Amino acid sequence: MWPREWIYYLKNNRLPERFTAPGLEKAEIILNYHNMDPEARALYEAHQKEMAVSFGVLETAKLEGKLEGKAEGRQEGLEIGLERKTTEVVVNAHKRLCPVYCSLRTRVGDLPGLPGRI
Repeated sequence: MWPREWIYYLKNNRLPERFTAPGLEKAEIILNYHNMDPEARALYEAHQKEMAVSFGVLETAKLEGKLEGKAEGRQEGLEIGLERKTTEVVVNAHKRLCPVYCSLRTRVGDLPGLPGRI
């Protein structure tokens, strides 16, 4: 069946009404393009160029958005990491200094003439 469809296409320079042969869809597009008058072909080509530019613009915008999102994510990660590190430093300093401070507080509170604890 397929060879007959191709033979029909080659002999008549047009496609059968119904076809199933692989590749004839692309041949139909090419045939339609070559059968266009010069003005219609120019409009078609201009439209194709416009579509290509639009696609490029969209792809570029998508890539820029991804890069911007990654940069923002990295910045947020750095800020969270810095926050955690600061908290860790404060907690560790408290753990190291609390025994010293508590000991001082008790000793100063025991001095004569001073009111109770600080």
